[in-house]
Amino acid sequence: MISGHPKFSFIIPLYNECEILSELILRLNHLLDKIPEACEIVLIDDGSKDITPLLMEELAYSDKRYHCIFLSRNFGHQFALSAGLEFALGDYIMILDGDLQDPPELFFDFYSKLSEGYDVVYGVRKKRKEAFLARPNSCRRRRRGNTSCQ
Repeated sequence: MISGHPKFSFIIPLYNECEILSELILRLNHLLDKIPEACEIVLIDDGSKDITPLLMEELAYSDKRYHCIFLSRNFGHQFALSAGLEFALGDYIMILDGDLQDPPELFFDFYSKLSEGYDVVYGVRKKRKEAFLARPNSCRRRRRGNTSCQ
């Protein structure tokens, strides 16, 4: 990492992620090793009840690329993201979920789109964990509206 103002900030809200946190950090460190510009990782603990905050604190003390925000209780995902956005210093910001549903390795795909001149780049998951529960309700609403359910 090159010291100084970060070009890239990664914002990652966490809630009870102690079981997956080591894998997340391993993958982030591997990614950061490939990025020549200065980066920061902003981890936001959203009131975890497990040891996630302790692991975050240890990480921030051992690696200056990591910064931590600790919320006093569970305020919810959107509030945690807002806290991270307020704190981030990077010229470019990438938001990731701590459970690795958003692979950090997609960074270069997103950055290539920014390099093409796009101001905002976002991804849409092809599959979601919640899809099993969300889909039947959306189908019911479509049927009521006399449209087909696909």
